[in-house]
Amino acid sequence: MHKIRYYCTCAFTGIILISCAGTGEFTGSRAIKSLDKYESPLLRDIAQMLYPGFREMEEALDQQFPDRDVRFRKEGLEILEMSSGTPGIEQGYYAGLAITTPATFAVPYDFLEEAQRIGATYFPPILKLMSLDWNTVFSSSLDGIVLDIVWENDTTNRLRVIFDNQNIEAYLNARMTLQELVDKSWVEAWHGEESLGRIELNNLRPQSA
Repeated sequence: MHKIRYYCTCAFTGIILISCAGTGEFTGSRAIKSLDKYESPLLRDIAQMLYPGFREMEEALDQQFPDRDVRFRKEGLEILEMSSGTPGIEQGYYAGLAITTPATFAVPYDFLEEAQRIGATYFPPILKLMSLDWNTVFSSSLDGIVLDIVWENDTTNRLRVIFDNQNIEAYLNARMTLQELVDKSWVEAWHGEESLGRIELNNLRPQSA
């Protein structure tokens, strides 16, 4: 029910941005999901509102890792609607960031240890990207972000973390450590075709990429 008060604001903002930006189409970006692929008018409005921020994040990621194979996947920047069907996940609208990163260990390796290294290395800079469009990302329209990271080692590995915006704000304002932020978030993983379900990531201290 708390979402109802956001709808008119989002729709109105979307109309203004489309009017100012001409067609409002997402062009020239492989990473950003195009408006015509959203089935919900509300999701399109929120995506339109966040589009300038998505472009800025896309450029900033390239600048952050110019010599590493870190990139947004195809349509890796989008708006997602999450249901309340999963315990620990608040129903609402989230910015989806899907990223491919290099492995941190050579094989053989321990999956959980590498997942922790991936989190410690890439969570901080990726979360900081969100602050580039602070007023939009942390507006009442969005509840958080869904960060999806894939890397290859002996198989395809994947981490999916759902962060709440209030917790992200606390982390970015140094009121919460990275470990505390992740402890309050939903973390699940896949190792090859095997779903590992919800996992814990420990010993998370920011590291140089």
